[in-house]
This record gives sequence, structure tokens and C-alpha cells, in this order.
Amino acid sequence: MPKLTKSLIDKQVHPLRGQVILRDDDLKGFGLRVSPKCKSFILEYRVNDQNHRITIGRCDEIPFDQAKRDARRLLSDIGMGYDPLTEKEKARIARLSLSEALELFLSSRLNMLPSTKLSYRKKVHLYLSDWLPLPVRSITKDMVEERHRELGQRVTRIKTDGKPTANGAMEVLRIVLKYAADKYQLDGKPLIEENPVSRLTLNRQWYARHARQGVIPDHRMSEWYQSLMSLDSKISRDYFLLLMLTGLRRREASRIKWSDVDFEAKTLNIPQTKNGKEHRLPLTDFLAEVLKSRLPSDSEYVFPGRDRGYLTEPRTAWAVLRKKMGFNFLIHDLRRVFLTTGEKIGVTHYTLKKLANHSIRGGNDPTGAHYVVVTVEDMRPAMNQITDRLLELMGCTVESWKLGDQALVPATSQPDTAIVAREDPEPVYFYVAFSTNR
Repeated sequence: MPKLTKSLIDKQVHPLRGQVILRDDDLKGFGLRVSPKCKSFILEYRVNDQNHRITIGRCDEIPFDQAKRDARRLLSDIGMGYDPLTEKEKARIARLSLSEALELFLSSRLNMLPSTKLSYRKKVHLYLSDWLPLPVRSITKDMVEERHRELGQRVTRIKTDGKPTANGAMEVLRIVLKYAADKYQLDGKPLIEENPVSRLTLNRQWYARHARQGVIPDHRMSEWYQSLMSLDSKISRDYFLLLMLTGLRRREASRIKWSDVDFEAKTLNIPQTKNGKEHRLPLTDFLAEVLKSRLPSDSEYVFPGRDRGYLTEPRTAWAVLRKKMGFNFLIHDLRRVFLTTGEKIGVTHYTLKKLANHSIRGGNDPTGAHYVVVTVEDMRPAMNQITDRLLELMGCTVESWKLGDQALVPATSQPDTAIVAREDPEPVYFYVAFSTNR
């Protein structure tokens, strides 16, 4: 075992792979670790019958004499009961940032849908971006209260208020901080002893939740259909029609594969839904014609798109429709139109919930709602009735749909030819630090 010297360290050749350990015969535990890319001073010691090794520093960053002095000091501290590894871990936990906590939380949720993880990241990176490098312990109640209020006063790009955004961002923050508090401790206490988001609850500062009531009125359905059919993109036209006539959520519809469509049985299968359950719907004759018109296809997806292979955000087509209609309807309004129409024509409560893929729970219902079984074929008459009524309101038949916009005359104004509908890729989120002055 050689005595480590500066000249010996300088002469040591880097191995092609693995590492070489040289231990000093002058100071027990002090040594040199040589890897393919660097040389580092190390200290090996034993605590509670366990061997430990820590890095003192890289040879190109710390002089040999200083490294040896640091090793002597650490050995003296270890003899007094100090464990550098434990202290290093404590320091790491104390520095745990919001960005690290978010990724640790998301990686721990094995059953969380990728779209949900994307939503969580979006809310933190868009609205709390300047907090990402901060230790989670440094996020205070005052910071939470002020940011929640500022976000609530914003107006979104589609002219809606920021209150739902403010609530959503803070709900994600509360979940992430709770995860960090439950997982990590310092000196026997939770890393975060009191969740700072709790102030919003204690002071009743959460913004009131009002379910959106947006729908396309019956008397404007024909206008909406004509505007839809004037779009240049057949993908967007068929996609919006499918949403209207099935009540599917937009991401559920955009990811449909041809393997999910059974033209013989006339069913549509949604393997991945918001509540994690597989969802099967009856396919009406009209929808079957719409989907068949998309064949043959060189994509596995019914609605192909760039980047991920499927249509992600038809933002341009949506903007064109909003402009033609003259009001800011949301894509989710099409789901409300479907369900509202079903309610109006007398579709039973349980059938409508099944069509919407809402959970059916017993609750306080003495009949036991969870015992009610509604099959795909049970839903078919209701699906046909809703489709017939919506087609009637739109003034649409299979024949007129096949003719497309050539057979239609816009109800209000000429199409805006300056805007061309296209399938947009997955939205890109620009993570910009939030400023209170903008």
C-alpha cells in the first residue's frame, strides 16, 4: 500500500473502464479514486458496523495537502459521533426544490395517466415557474396567498377569468408539498410541518367553483354545422363531429386507433379514459359513415397528427369556428351539447351516465345504483336517438355530409379565407418566470 504523494497522483493513469482505488498508508481511510474521466480524494470509515465512503473533492479542484487535512478533520469528527453521510443527506433533503419534488411525486404515481402528469407539469411550469428552483421549505403562506390572488385576476387568452387556473395551480402545489412532507423528515420532523396552501382553506380564499354551462344553442346548431363544414381540414371536421355525436372528451377522441373501431359490431372502444376505465360505445350509422370515409389510412390513428402520431390540439380550426360563430365556445361544450340533448329527449339517467362514462355509485340510493348494468346494446337506442336529434338540429343528412361544404351556404357571413384550418401539433409550453409587474 503506497504513501500517497502529489507526484504519485499525477503519474496515475486513468483506466479504460471501472475505477482504481489507492489507499494511503500514512493516514488510514484516506485514498485516491481514479476513474476513466477524473481523480478524486476519498475517505473510507466505519460507523455502526457499516463501511462508508465519501468524496472529499476532485484532484483538479482541491490541493493534495488540503484534502489530507480535511480527511484528518473528518476522521476526528467521526470519532466524536459525527457521520458525514447522514449530514450530507440532511442537507440534500433540506435543499429539495419544488422542481425535484414535482418529478419525484410524478414518478411515484405508477397508475397516473400520462396526460394527467402532463397537466400537473403544465400547471407548475406555467404558473409557478419562478418557484421551481426554490427549496420547498422556503415556500411560505404569504407567497401562496399572493400568487393565488394574482393568478385569479388574470384573463386567459380565450377571454375567460383566471380563477379556475389559480385554484388548479395551488391544488397541484398542495399535493406535491404534501408528498414531500410525508416522504422526507429532518431530525424526526416532517420536511414541511404545515402545508402553506392550507391558508387558502383556513381563510376561505379558494375561488368558488361554478360548473361551466356553455353549450351551442339549438337555434345555432345549423350555423355551427355549416361553419364546421367550411373548414379546409377534413380531419378537424370529422373530429369535431365525433365529439358532438359521442360526447367523448377531446383527448379520448383524438387518440382513437383503427383497432378500437369495430365496423361489424358497430362499436367504438376507448381503452384509456379519464377515470381509468375502458369505455365502449355503440357506433351509429352516421358515425360509421364518417369513420369509413377516413379509410384507407396509413396511420394507426383515426385522426392522425404530427409529433405524437395523433391529433393533439386543433387550435387553428377551433379558432376559425369561434370566429365564424362569434362567441368563445369551448371544445368541451360539445360534450355538454351531447348530454343536454340526451336529457331533453328523455334518455334515462343511468344510460346517460353510462354514455358519458361517469361512475355510477350507490351512494344514498336505496335501490343500489352500482347494481344497474347498462350494456353497449342497451345504449344503442339512446345513442341513435341523440344522433338523430343532433343531425336534425344541424340540418345534416348522410347525403349532405358527403357533399361537404359545396352543398352549404354560410348562415351569417362569407368564410374568412384568410384563416386556414390545420392540425396543430402538441402545444408547446414556454416556461417563463412569473412576474408580478406584468
